[in-house]
Amino acid sequence: MLLIRKFTAIILTVFAAVSTFAQDEESSLEEVVVTGIRATAGGAQDIDFFRGEVEQARIPHPNTFTAEGLLSQHNIIFPLSTPCDQLFCLSSDYIEADLVAQPEAKILVGLGFNTNLNQQKWRRDPINLVAVVDKSGSMNGLPLDIVRESLLAIADQLNGDDQLTIVLYGSQTHVYMPSVKLTKKNKRAVKKSIKSIASSGSTYMEAGLKLGYKVAAETAQSFNGSTRVMLFTDERPNVGNVKPEGFMGLAQSGSINGIGLTTIGVGRQFGADLATKISSVRGGNLFFMQSVVDARKILDASFDFMVSELAYDMKITITPHSGYSIAGIYGVPGALLGWQQDRNVTITVPTIFLSENGGGIFFSLAKNQNSVHLPAPSLEEGESMAQVKLTYREKTNGPLQSDELAVKANAMLPSEGMKLGRALIDEFTALHYATTEHYMNNNQQEAYSVLHAVKSKLVNEHADVLASEIQLVSALERRFAFLSGNSVDSEGAPKYVGLWGAWKITNVRGGVTLKRGDVVKFNPESEFEVFSGSDGEMHRTEYEDYKVNEAQIYLEDSRLTFDYRFTKNKLHLRHRPTGVKIYLEKVVESDV
Repeated sequence: MLLIRKFTAIILTVFAAVSTFAQDEESSLEEVVVTGIRATAGGAQDIDFFRGEVEQARIPHPNTFTAEGLLSQHNIIFPLSTPCDQLFCLSSDYIEADLVAQPEAKILVGLGFNTNLNQQKWRRDPINLVAVVDKSGSMNGLPLDIVRESLLAIADQLNGDDQLTIVLYGSQTHVYMPSVKLTKKNKRAVKKSIKSIASSGSTYMEAGLKLGYKVAAETAQSFNGSTRVMLFTDERPNVGNVKPEGFMGLAQSGSINGIGLTTIGVGRQFGADLATKISSVRGGNLFFMQSVVDARKILDASFDFMVSELAYDMKITITPHSGYSIAGIYGVPGALLGWQQDRNVTITVPTIFLSENGGGIFFSLAKNQNSVHLPAPSLEEGESMAQVKLTYREKTNGPLQSDELAVKANAMLPSEGMKLGRALIDEFTALHYATTEHYMNNNQQEAYSVLHAVKSKLVNEHADVLASEIQLVSALERRFAFLSGNSVDSEGAPKYVGLWGAWKITNVRGGVTLKRGDVVKFNPESEFEVFSGSDGEMHRTEYEDYKVNEAQIYLEDSRLTFDYRFTKNKLHLRHRPTGVKIYLEKVVESDV
């Protein structure tokens, strides 16, 4: 690690990471989220952890993002041919697949979930909310700032029919704010208590949850409405512990007693395995807040929906045309990215929540494996390419409801929602394929080629509506271009792209272990290396990961932050607290 002498109090720059969820091997859908007129698959609510890694000049792992996360960040609407007269109805559309990373896919089908609910007239039930807050030392700073802002936003959403309790846990667990109905008279005092929450101690999550569920069960007895525990933490819960006192044991027990669980992660990556486990429990969902602004925005817009369960036990069964097999299912946790051997694929949905965005589930069709060398089966006008069946039970535990439709070939042009959906699935499969090629096969050229092709398609077909996605794909494309030896497109590239490569130290001012003649390397994989030697023999002496933005470099192991500026061939680093300055010039990497 790089050490600066005679300096102990190092000021650190905060680089916030955001989360999305890794993929799980299971094929069940743990949550569906609905709007007044459409529904979208839940699970991951975004791919902002992936975006944050790219912004920090990292190459994210393929298991850190999902299709449902990407789809959830866009409003995808499918046309509805007839009015929906029940809680949920199916709609569909299709398009030629044309996926860069999945050329075997011939047809892409989108499924929409419509509802007869009137969003303007709908009102959530009164909520008895028990907030369980991790106040351990690791929460100090940005994570606890996000929690406080989240609770303040929730207080603004609650009214005189609602009830709030706050439980804090660290080394010790206690009821910080007893149950209180939120009125105009006491909201100021409630907010003052929220602002006073401070971090200290170690993390004992299960003790906090145990007390939270105990309080929830006790207060629910005299409360006319729904009861929910909301866990705020920067730690990954131990989802493997299914004992009664463990995380999943408590969640399952609470579910049986009608107590839902919303987990809100701050400051850590929350993978798909966690989302899957939490959401497999009735009434369970999971969100990630990446910043104070993010927390306020999400909770102001979506609090009523995230605490409102609508229906249970949804099952979607897909039966493709006899000449086709399902090549992929996108928009559910544990996306199925390979041919399915069974004729039917069934997706199970334990809980259904409300939401604002429209969205959908997509599946692609490929020729059967036993006819891969034959042309794709032709479908006549009106012929069914897939049968889809839906069953669910309303929250009131009434009789099982159902709907079904046949996805039929027709001469109509695909809807704008279907075109948008294909672009997003094309992007997701390309990002997943490219990062897999990088991490699993060390094939930088293949990763670059796929991303370059998808970026070109997005720019040509969706530049007006998918600017943020084009920016994301372009940023990763540049990294793989650099790693594979292709020319790097610098137009619109972040400033830090110019850092990539080898730099020789020409001068050092101040006490630092680096010396004149040493060579340092910054690479697109966020690895920082130091090479030292004499008589032409250079050996790597230091290695650690780094983060970077437009103005500063943060060395993770050394916990040092440098301001930087450079021209094409000159680089200047400055450690502001100590005044250390390092001057470097660009060299050819092969000379190191």
